[in-house]
Amino acid sequence: MQLEKTGNYIEIVKIKIKDDKVLIDYKNDDKKIERIKISYQTYEEHFLKEGSLLKSELEKIIKEDTKNKIKKYISTLLMRKPYSKNDLLLKCLDKYKNDKILVYQVIKEAERAKIIDDREYILTYLEYFNNSLYGKYYITNYFHEKEISSDIIDEIKFDEEYEKEKAKRYFELIKNKYVSSNFAKQKRRISETMLKRGFDLEIINDLLKSLNINHEVEKRKLMKEYLKLKEKDLKKEHIISSLVNKGYELEEVEALINSDNSNNDEVN
Repeated sequence: MQLEKTGNYIEIVKIKIKDDKVLIDYKNDDKKIERIKISYQTYEEHFLKEGSLLKSELEKIIKEDTKNKIKKYISTLLMRKPYSKNDLLLKCLDKYKNDKILVYQVIKEAERAKIIDDREYILTYLEYFNNSLYGKYYITNYFHEKEISSDIIDEIKFDEEYEKEKAKRYFELIKNKYVSSNFAKQKRRISETMLKRGFDLEIINDLLKSLNINHEVEKRKLMKEYLKLKEKDLKKEHIISSLVNKGYELEEVEALINSDNSNNDEVN
C-alpha cells in the first residue's frame, strides 16, 4: 500500500490487535480515516503507538511488512518440498504482483542466507532421479528447464558405469512391455522410451543386442498382418508400405508377397 505524498506526517488514531494481525487506523491529509493491516511481527519490531508518525517511516514499515510476508510465503513453500530459485521467484511474483522489487530483494537475501540454494536443490532431485532410473540427459534438461545456472548444472558428475547400470535396470523393467509387437517395432519402441528417459543411444543399442528374436514367431506375426491387409483388397505397394511402417523388414515383406503370388499362380 502506498501513502499519499502530500504532507510529512500522519496521525495514528487507533491500533487494534487481531490474532497475528494488527489493524492501524490513521488520518490522511483530508482528515479521513484510512486503515492498513500489518503482521504482529512487524508491529513488535517498530513499537507503533497512537499519535503522529512520519509518512516516510510508515512507508518503510509497510515495505518491511510486505517483505516479511514474502519471506513467510517462501518458508511455507519450502516446508512442503524443495524449490529452485526460479520456481520460487515465479510463485512470489504471481502472488505479489504489485511488489516485484520487494520480491527480487527477498529472493536475493534468501539466496545469500542459503535459504534458497540451487545446489542443494540439485542434490535432492539428483538422488530422486537416480533412484527412479532416469538418465543423465533427462536430468540435465530438467535442471535447465528450471533455469538453474549452467555453471551449477555443469558441476554434476555422472559416472558412466552407474548410467549403464541404471539403463540396464530400466531396460529389464520395460523390455517385455512391447512383446506383442513385431521384433523391429519392439526394439524401436524400447529405444524411443529409453531416449525419452534420458539414456545415451550407445548404451541403449548395446542393451538391445541382448534381445532374442524368435524367427518363427516373427514370420507368423508377419503372415497374420499380411492376411489382414490382403482381405482389404489393397494394392501391393500399399500393403508393403503398411507392413514396413509396422516395423517389418522390406526384404521379408516382399519375399512373403512374392511367395503368396506364386502359390496363387500355381493354383490358378
